[in-house]
Amino acid sequence: MISEPHDLRVIFIARDYEETVAFYRDVLELPVLTSWNEPPAPGTIFSVGGATLEVLAPSLEEVRTDPSGFRLLLRCTDPDALCQRLQDKGAGITVPLVDRPWGYREFAVRDPNGIQVFFYTVIDSTKAGHR
Repeated sequence: MISEPHDLRVIFIARDYEETVAFYRDVLELPVLTSWNEPPAPGTIFSVGGATLEVLAPSLEEVRTDPSGFRLLLRCTDPDALCQRLQDKGAGITVPLVDRPWGYREFAVRDPNGIQVFFYTVIDSTKAGHR
């Protein structure tokens, strides 16, 4: 095991950097910690609870590919109200509100890169594996 992990940071290269930053900043309303425009590519870091999400523009040397193979899960207090608020902002709900057998109530949207972003609350901590 890694000795004393202090941080979790998810980093991905966005297909459309400006659209992706606007989605996380304006639609999901994640706080921006910092951003830059210097080479090799622009980037923005968002605060997500105890972790960070870093969105990068592709540099000139990088081949543009869509991020894949992962989902983002963000724990929230009231997924019902948040789902309605995101629908009101025009975010398409890709997974409707549902209670899961693993103890979550959740829904999902897709970001501009096709990444599924789930919002959940724990409704049964004995099943969810949460403390």
